[in-house]
Amino acid sequence: MSWKKIFVSEIGEQSIFKFISSEIHKERYNSYSEIKEVLNEVYKEKSEGELKEFHDTYKYRKTALESTNTESFSTLCISAIAIVFSIIAFVFSNARSFYPDNGRIIANILIIILIVIGFYGISAFLNIRYKAKKLVYYSIVLDVIESELEQKEEALQAE
Repeated sequence: MSWKKIFVSEIGEQSIFKFISSEIHKERYNSYSEIKEVLNEVYKEKSEGELKEFHDTYKYRKTALESTNTESFSTLCISAIAIVFSIIAFVFSNARSFYPDNGRIIANILIIILIVIGFYGISAFLNIRYKAKKLVYYSIVLDVIESELEQKEEALQAE
């Protein structure tokens, strides 16, 4: 399995449906139309003022998520490697005066550093996937709220 398959894989629709279902706190849905129907029912009961408030809230949340820079995974890895090299350089420069058995201690330190960097990279990768799912959810909610607002405005104009 290549690294590209692991880190550049698309988020599956089932994963998105499962995430959105958990956000709505309902049973699991299998299509975007089902999700939109449920959200339409939820937001149909709201007044126009509440809908505008929800619209602004989700719009700003989406903007905040888009502004976060979790996509720079390569920058994260480069900075982690720089930290590792600086720690290695520090250990090698001071190890002879402090420790009699340098090899074993340095190997243990390097293993610990690599484990920490691995967890850090995995958490960043999972954060990127979570952010993508959240953006899809916010986009769907914004679409539903905008359509509800349009329907309410058309109903007011018809009267």
